[in-house]
Amino acid sequence: MRDGSKLKIWVMTNEFEPKIVGGLGIVATQLTRMLSKLGAKVTVLCPGNSNRLTTSNTYGNMRILRFPKNSKYFNRAKHSFIAEAIINSAFAKGGGKPDIIHVHSTEFAYTAKVAGERFDLPIVYTCHSLASQGISSLPGKQQTTLIRTANRIIVPSRWQAKVTKRLYPRIDGNKMIVIPHGVVPVTKGSSKGLSHKLLYVGRLIPSKGVEP
Repeated sequence: MRDGSKLKIWVMTNEFEPKIVGGLGIVATQLTRMLSKLGAKVTVLCPGNSNRLTTSNTYGNMRILRFPKNSKYFNRAKHSFIAEAIINSAFAKGGGKPDIIHVHSTEFAYTAKVAGERFDLPIVYTCHSLASQGISSLPGKQQTTLIRTANRIIVPSRWQAKVTKRLYPRIDGNKMIVIPHGVVPVTKGSSKGLSHKLLYVGRLIPSKGVEP
């Protein structure tokens, strides 16, 4: 496939390897890797640990731009990346405008909205979970922006699709699609004797509901 014919994707995520906090980072990393391996030209926009913008290339089709969370690229009061700075850097270092934007994190809500309007691009939002502080909180308002702006909303379960539609009744339900997270299936042999035991893998925080 010639480089000019490759689908160009901007992936916006607050977690990307090696900075992975939970499920969002795992899904964003693994899905982006697969898109790259399948031939898409992917530019990942994510935070970095350096005090300057750094770039790296992997697999030939994937470029990672890691932005410092300083006043040039990030508004701490709004807990949001600064659209103009991110878009201009991505355009210059990511090989021009993309064909589609894929957002995983609410911190990129305004950046995705501005980029989508500027370049007339479709936006896909993978909604890993609803804002735990509620829709009136800062993350909740950013999530509302993404849900209203996105052309497609991906959720990992039918339960989350139902709750999201209840919170946002005016959103066109046809633009929401359920795509479960990929997992390794449990075989009959490996599940013997484990029917009454539950393994939880995740952060021990109240919103995960471990105790209940």
